Amino acid sequence: MSFDQYSSKNDRIPKWAELMTYMVSHPPKGIMVEGLYDRSKLIALVIEGVDKPIDRAAFKKRFDRYFRKTDIKQDIS
Repeated sequence: MSFDQYSSKNDRIPKWAELMTYMVSHPPKGIMVEGLYDRSKLIALVIEGVDKPIDRAAFKKRFDRYFRKTDIKQDIS
């Protein structure tokens, strides 16, 4: 849901960290999503119905599993 909303709104595919931040400010309808921060850095998501917060490493792992070919690094040489 959030992936599709981000893609439609921004006319591009999000990187994993962008999607994580987007989910805090635009949670899927009917689901509570809060961010845990260390100073200004988002370090984890607390999602309603999920037992433990999802930290950055776990979120990236899931993003890579579900959206495997979308977070492609561009060669800027």
